[in-house]
Amino acid sequence: MLINTIVQTLKKTGRVILEEGQGKTIELVSQDKWDPKRDHIGGIFLLFDLFQLKSLTLPFSEVSLDIIELSTKPVVFHSPVPETLINAPVTDRKIKFVLIREGFWNQLLFNFGRPLIYQEKAHKETGIKTDEKFPLLGGGIREMYLGPAGEVKIVKG
Repeated sequence: MLINTIVQTLKKTGRVILEEGQGKTIELVSQDKWDPKRDHIGGIFLLFDLFQLKSLTLPFSEVSLDIIELSTKPVVFHSPVPETLINAPVTDRKIKFVLIREGFWNQLLFNFGRPLIYQEKAHKETGIKTDEKFPLLGGGIREMYLGPAGEVKIVKG
């Protein structure tokens, strides 16, 4: 029921503020509603499945795809941005994305059907409350750079 409420809000307004299970306020934004004047350039794309990468990144090598697919915990990946990607949080000509596999968050992304952009809110705002902890706020999140030719670098480990 909560997932349906969140998805309906996203479809209606293109963004939703959530108070997640650790008490932090986050915002999820549809890519078509992301605004560089209003939103964070450090936003992270949230994906529920690997096939969604085709619309966001340059084609990856099999090694890079295996790294993404075999990650057991959320890893924030940095990747060069293709020229065709517009209206997106880009820093140093790279985007960030993460494949979310945890139940509630994966189901939310699946039900929305398109990648969402996650950004933390600096100040607490009233939003839809959930007891579910957002997986990127637990600390110890790894970050890796993946290049289209198979380059792999640990950014934060």
